[in-house]
Amino acid sequence: MKNSFKRILSMLLCVTMLLGVMPVSALAMEPASTPDSQQTVDSGPVPEDATIGQSGEGEGAEGSGGDMPIHWLQQYQEAALAQMLQPSAYTMRRSSGGVPTYTMITWSGGQLEFGNGAYMGSPMPRIQFNGSTAFCAEWNGEVPAGSYSNAGEGSDSTIKQILANYEASGGGNANYAAAQAAIWAHLMGTSVASWGGCPGSSAYDEMVNGDADYSNLTYTLWGGGSQLILTYEIGDEPDIPDIPDIPDYPEDEYEIIVETETETETEVRNRKTYEYSDAIGQITIRKHDQD
Repeated sequence: MKNSFKRILSMLLCVTMLLGVMPVSALAMEPASTPDSQQTVDSGPVPEDATIGQSGEGEGAEGSGGDMPIHWLQQYQEAALAQMLQPSAYTMRRSSGGVPTYTMITWSGGQLEFGNGAYMGSPMPRIQFNGSTAFCAEWNGEVPAGSYSNAGEGSDSTIKQILANYEASGGGNANYAAAQAAIWAHLMGTSVASWGGCPGSSAYDEMVNGDADYSNLTYTLWGGGSQLILTYEIGDEPDIPDIPDIPDYPEDEYEIIVETETETETEVRNRKTYEYSDAIGQITIRKHDQD
C-alpha cells in the first residue's frame, strides 16, 4: 500500500512538471540476452538442437542529443519517469507472459532415475521466469523454450508443500534439484529410484517430508512454450498495528467523587375482604389494611 501511494504521488508530481516546464525525452530499454544454448539428456524425445532460452540483441537507449546542456529539472523528470516505468518484481510475476532463461545444474556419475523408468542425465535446467524462480511442471523430454503466457493458478496441495519446503530451505542447486525431482515424481505418480550423481539426493527428504507452512503460498502455471512451467510466491502477512500501552492511573494525584441521588416512594394500598355465610344469614365484613 505504501509503495502504491508513493508511485501515485510521483506520477502526479511528474505530470505537473511536464505540463508546466518542458517535454521529457523518450526512454528505451535494452532487452536482456539469454544464456548460451545447451542440451539436456533424459528419457524423453529431446530435440537435436535443444536450446536454453533464445538469444537476442537490442539497441541501447538513445540519449537526449544536442549540444545544449540539459536543465536540472528535466533530468529530475527523466529520472522520476524512469523509476515509474521500471517494472516491479510483483508486476513481472503477474505479467501476461515472457520467455524463460536458464542456468544449468551439472553433475558427474550416474543419472537421475524414477520408479516408472523415466531418467535424466546431467545437466538439469534451473529455470528463471520474469525474475522469479520457476520449475518444470511437465515431464515430456523437452526443455522449456519459446514464449509463455499465464495458464492459471495451480491448486495441488502436494506441489504447494514442496514449493514451501524449497522456499524454507534457502535455495541452492541441491535444494532446487531435489524440489524439481519431487515435482516430477508427483506429477508422474512415482518416486525417485536412484539419484546417481545428481546433487538433489541430500535434500530430497526435506523437500518431500518437510512441513513448511504453505497457507500463504500460491503458484501460477505458464503454458504456450515447449512444456508447462510454474512460478510461485509467498503472500505477505497482514500488518497488524501495535496496541499502545495504557498508562497506570495516577491515583495519588486525583480524587474521584461520585454523587448519586436516591428517591424513595412509599405506596399504601387498602384491600377490603368480604365474607358471606349462609348458615345463619349473617354477613361479616372485615377490613384489612396492607402497607
